[in-house]
Amino acid sequence: MTGINEKGAVLISSLIFLLILTLMATTSIKVSILDETMSANIKDKNLAFQAAESALRSGESWMDAQILVPENDNYRIYALDSFDALDRSWWWPNHSNIDEDNEGIATNMQLVNKDPRYAVEQKSFIKDSLRVGHEPPAGQYIHRVTAFGVGGTENTFSLLQSTFTKRYNE
Repeated sequence: MTGINEKGAVLISSLIFLLILTLMATTSIKVSILDETMSANIKDKNLAFQAAESALRSGESWMDAQILVPENDNYRIYALDSFDALDRSWWWPNHSNIDEDNEGIATNMQLVNKDPRYAVEQKSFIKDSLRVGHEPPAGQYIHRVTAFGVGGTENTFSLLQSTFTKRYNE
């Protein structure tokens, strides 16, 4: 006759052990889900940065290809501080007339929510000398290139700026 004096200690200790194993398993699942979410966010952030960098390089390449000083046209060249770079509705307006010639659109990229864009602002002109005369002064034009890229989701974006200096034929 075994078991008459047993009080169920093995049952209680095995239930406690099972509870501890269950807690450890749920914690490891939560940690795994959190790690996967963080890695997806990092991938999305990197995608937005690459899109903005692509747009920045496209804007700089476009500026480098210009022979004459580009004029403000409100499609690609703007006056300094004439737009809010963080305003998404400025980059992707509801009307489509801005996109007629794909002006300011960098490149069609895979996996991004929207195509990256760039805008160029005329910043200043630096004369080579202080001589005054009737000829236009020789010097360098300074432009600020601003690029906006979106990642795989619309909530992730990257904004980059560079300063571009060029001497034009006049």
